[in-house]
Amino acid sequence: MKKNYFVFIFLASVNFLFSQNTFTGIQFSPVWASEKLEIEKKYTLKDDVVSISKLKFYVSDINLKKSGKTVYKAPEKSYLIDSENRLKIDFDKNITDDFDEIQFSIGIDSLTNVSGAMGGDLDPVNGMYWSWQSGYINFKVEGNSEKSGAVHKDFQFHVGGYLKPFETLQTVILPLKRNQNVIFVDVSRFLSEIDLKKTHSVMSPGEKATALARVFQKIFYTESK
Repeated sequence: MKKNYFVFIFLASVNFLFSQNTFTGIQFSPVWASEKLEIEKKYTLKDDVVSISKLKFYVSDINLKKSGKTVYKAPEKSYLIDSENRLKIDFDKNITDDFDEIQFSIGIDSLTNVSGAMGGDLDPVNGMYWSWQSGYINFKVEGNSEKSGAVHKDFQFHVGGYLKPFETLQTVILPLKRNQNVIFVDVSRFLSEIDLKKTHSVMSPGEKATALARVFQKIFYTESK
């Protein structure tokens, strides 16, 4: 009985240590301020009431770093995150190396864009591709606003563009520790930068899209557990 007890304690300890060292992917969590984002739920935004019907974006070139040096690079170059379909990115192995930050890009780089439409997450069927000339949509958010100037009180922001001077690819660097695997995406921060009464639609590359892309670095964040 005593022997079995020590075996149980040993196995429990091994399991605990293994679980503490397990890091096999990252989870994106769309939020509205401090609460989980719910599709079609009405939220207050300053003196407006808005709801979100769609949120999709590309995450590319994911690197885990320690003291500025890359210790792990995700197996795929680009991943499509969709609030209604996929929010998690699984890595190809358990990451045992220590790291203190994560670096990734929001969007698709110019080389991939000039290669034309591809398959998988980059397949045009996903609704994130304009044409060979305009390329991929890096970030898409749609919904409704009581203040929107559109006929149906809706808004559509499809942010993309890879040609100078209207590139929209943005690099995000966030602190990340082993006891974290969640990256929050605050949609309220994005919409707070826009006067929906005056601007309710951006659907092509240009100055407006480039300005919106600069907001990406403000809406992604991590929290310590």
